[in-house]
Amino acid sequence: MIGIISALNEELMEIIDKIETKKVVKGFTFYLANIYDKDVVLGICGVGKVNSAIYTQSMIDNFSPDTIINIGVAGSTDDAVKIGDLVIGTEYFYHDFDCTEAGYTMGQIPALRDVKFIADKRLVDLSYEKAKKVLSEDKIFKGIIATGDIFVAKKEIKDRIKKNFNSLCCEMESCSIVHTCHLNNVKYLALRSISDNANEEADCDFETFVAESSKVVKSIILDIIKEI
Repeated sequence: MIGIISALNEELMEIIDKIETKKVVKGFTFYLANIYDKDVVLGICGVGKVNSAIYTQSMIDNFSPDTIINIGVAGSTDDAVKIGDLVIGTEYFYHDFDCTEAGYTMGQIPALRDVKFIADKRLVDLSYEKAKKVLSEDKIFKGIIATGDIFVAKKEIKDRIKKNFNSLCCEMESCSIVHTCHLNNVKYLALRSISDNANEEADCDFETFVAESSKVVKSIILDIIKEI
């Protein structure tokens, strides 16, 4: 089974509304579908690290997916990454997890060997090939996604995240979703289309471009499911 998780209605409901699904409530709401003869469970986790982690664990406990893909929008933290571009996450960090005073690296969680979570290479490569069908290669990026419980709308915060993690974008759920997958031995990937530049105009840009940017990921996710 394949799991698809987004944080917002705008990021997923258009897909759910266009396919035949069975709504299942198991504490949280999930949607079951058969897409290209693949069993798929889809759902909206809500915003933030706790919401996304709990929802992901519930999806794993109830449906045992082999792979979970997080789709949604994000703010750019790299000048080369523009609104409407796509970021395929290869590595994931918590940009707001700070135990540096206890001797850990910024973003590192005590008792975890590494600071980062690394996506399944086959999923990354597959997503890149599918993305090339709808976007020019200069609008597709593979790299680091930084997650934190902050809607980043200040250049100084954006610049700090970029400096600490060399990230392409920042958002509020990917790392907690892939962290949960990592602990459960589930393959994972996050695909994020850019809705804003994580600066002082971010709120306005997000409201303007969230729906349009979400279409970038929606246009390739069914193709990815077909090939997994």
